[in-house]
Amino acid sequence: MNQEEIEKIREHIPVTKEVAYLNNAAFGPTLQPVVDALNEFFHITHKFSPDSPHFWQWVPRQVGKTRTMVASFVNAPVEGVCFVPTTTEGLNIVGFGLDYAERNEVILGDSQFEHTSIILPWIRLQKQGVTVKTMKADEKGSYSVDNVQELLTSKTKLVAFCHVPYNVGTLQPVKEIAKLCKDNGTLLLIDSAQCFGCIPLDFEKIGCDFMTFPAAMWMMGPQGIAFLVCSPEATEGMEPLNIGVATATLTPGGYELLPLPRRFEGGSLNYPSVYALQSAIQLAENTGIENIGKRIRHLADRLLKRLKNIDGITILGQEKAEQRNGIVAFDVGSVYPKAVMTMLDSFERVIISYKFIGDHMMIRSSVHYYNTEEEIDRLCDGLENILKDVHGRESSTYVKKK
Repeated sequence: MNQEEIEKIREHIPVTKEVAYLNNAAFGPTLQPVVDALNEFFHITHKFSPDSPHFWQWVPRQVGKTRTMVASFVNAPVEGVCFVPTTTEGLNIVGFGLDYAERNEVILGDSQFEHTSIILPWIRLQKQGVTVKTMKADEKGSYSVDNVQELLTSKTKLVAFCHVPYNVGTLQPVKEIAKLCKDNGTLLLIDSAQCFGCIPLDFEKIGCDFMTFPAAMWMMGPQGIAFLVCSPEATEGMEPLNIGVATATLTPGGYELLPLPRRFEGGSLNYPSVYALQSAIQLAENTGIENIGKRIRHLADRLLKRLKNIDGITILGQEKAEQRNGIVAFDVGSVYPKAVMTMLDSFERVIISYKFIGDHMMIRSSVHYYNTEEEIDRLCDGLENILKDVHGRESSTYVKKK
């Protein structure tokens, strides 16, 4: 991507006029076309009232269009793309919807690198007889295929872990683990929250059974909408987390579940966000996800090289840009990460965050394709100045006590 193309993209992201936003792994900045589309939804629907024949002709068409766009973007069956309010709800739908009567073992990722939301549902299910095993990640947050193979048994119902850890950004061997699961008759759930919109996703090629991701992160779409993508075969016999008129019909003495995708879409959808997401996906498609990924790797590589030359900084996770997404995590030695984060915001107008590996606090930056080389340099120059200043003082509240 050339500089002119980057500038055109940045015109759609107002926050770039105010700060260097390098915290895309938390929430992506909402694209201006998405905001415009939200307003447009209400402008259009107010013309024919929220419960009229016109409304119920137009809105379902938009739901179908967005569903098809998402299915195409991640190469998944259209009927398997389910709208959910949050990624967390998608994970819980799988966790509490499966039958563990014959296979009661679940293998989860390492809690030091996994988001808590992909751990807690199955910790709770232990009360119902589910046995939880844990994969062990190496110091860079990467899982070993051999370790997964050792943990799999004839009782393993599900393997669940993050496609990319939220704290260090390491790309996991999802295809290789998916093959192991398939050969063992085990279901695979991947949390791809740190992938949708920044690296190519191919549901069919990966070979997983379930995949979750939000719209408001790397896709820079609206908040309040996420997805649970399912293989139709894997959902046979699954119960919905929320049951109501949208997911089932009453029968004499019972109920009959509706087919996918409605089975897991309890209640009314967030129609404004469903509609507005079309604008975000369209921009990503026009740019090209391969181009987006290439640009992110370029910026991550620049950041990694600069950080290696700053005294007091230790890079965490994989050291090569091609082995991670746009997340670059690092230690700042004896200085409090929260203090560095605050000073970068105050003095340099650079937005990053602090996260944890277990109990260890560190700094996490996350670059997106709209970021610039100048913003990377601004972060690194700011870090150098802050660390020199802090260590140059005889006593500082910013330095950890020994």
